[in-house]
Amino acid sequence: MRTNPNKGAEFATQLANDELGPLVDIERVVDIFMSQNMIQPATSFLLDALKENKQEQGHLQTRLLEMNLVHAPQADAILGNEMFTHYDRPRIANLCERLVATKGNQQHYSLRVVRLIPAL
Repeated sequence: MRTNPNKGAEFATQLANDELGPLVDIERVVDIFMSQNMIQPATSFLLDALKENKQEQGHLQTRLLEMNLVHAPQADAILGNEMFTHYDRPRIANLCERLVATKGNQQHYSLRVVRLIPAL
């Protein structure tokens, strides 16, 4: 993973999307990427691993959005694609509001993110 994070993400994605079912623990793969502060490979992996928008993966959808809100301002684009519907909306809405209100983060997080989250 350290020498080539993108190849690591590709390999993990192949294992997660095996036709017989995931051959890896998706959460564990994300833990490994995050332990090395590899936000982009973790994001790429999760976007592909969660593409079926399964309800039982809602906690992973939440984690994907959280890590992108906190570490890389890509959550706006992810939410804009409307590919996930099972994330913890109150938690993400709260995080968005806190980040937008934080001095210095206003230029990175648009209010569009907050508006994309349906009314609670």
